[in-house]
Amino acid sequence: MRQRLAEENEARKPRLLAPVKPAPNPVTRSGVDLRDPERLNRVLDELDSLPGLESVASQVRTLANRVRLNEERKTRGLRVSEVGMHAVFVGPPGTGKTTVARVRGRMLAATGLLPSGHVIETDRSGLVAQYQGHTAQKTGRVIDSAKGGVLFIDEAYSLTPPGPASNDFGSEAVDTLLKRMEDDRSEFCVIVAGYTREMERFLESNTGLRSRFAQTVTFPNYGAEALQSILESMVARDDYRIAAEAEALLAVRSLGLLPPLPPTGRTPAACVAS
Repeated sequence: MRQRLAEENEARKPRLLAPVKPAPNPVTRSGVDLRDPERLNRVLDELDSLPGLESVASQVRTLANRVRLNEERKTRGLRVSEVGMHAVFVGPPGTGKTTVARVRGRMLAATGLLPSGHVIETDRSGLVAQYQGHTAQKTGRVIDSAKGGVLFIDEAYSLTPPGPASNDFGSEAVDTLLKRMEDDRSEFCVIVAGYTREMERFLESNTGLRSRFAQTVTFPNYGAEALQSILESMVARDDYRIAAEAEALLAVRSLGLLPPLPPTGRTPAACVAS
């Protein structure tokens, strides 16, 4: 099964990751240097290696392809359109949103759109203060720390709770964020993440929000094969091995022959790795 997944992944790469040929006159403005595409290709290979996230990798990859196309057009004296860095990540918890945000940061740095690509992770508690007027300052400090990289806001919908919001300062954080996304539009990337329905409500809560985000990336639930692949990579990384009886059970479960465990179910560690 692991070999088949690897073969499918390898077969997919030529379609998704075309070699980057040096342009006759490479453009180095903003740090982009098409004479050395390997750094970007390594980041995209890392993205491809994430099990169960093939559709996500394809969506994220479009940004890199857009940058490549723009740089090629510049060398030919053609007009280019601005590349939007900001994105919305939607999906349930535990589906790789934070991991992909980090890879996206490295990708933005590799393309030259950002100088560092570091990721600052935060949520409502990191942006909203207890008193009126303090939230703008608190949010501003977090944004300052993300300049040159990525600001990842988890459960962003909590900034705009449903119902009366007369005593809620989340909207102040959103207003501050929107202004900085416009004023410093090329200096940092914003990724807001959360459940699909709640994030839709978040985007509808302020007329300026939706237009600021160029891309929405959907993270699906992992299938059985992807979960097995994740387990195998974690086991190998930490120098463990999966016991034979556990491996057989995993193979059966991946074929859908056993019902799923209840949410509270736990597999004893001794049965999985030894």
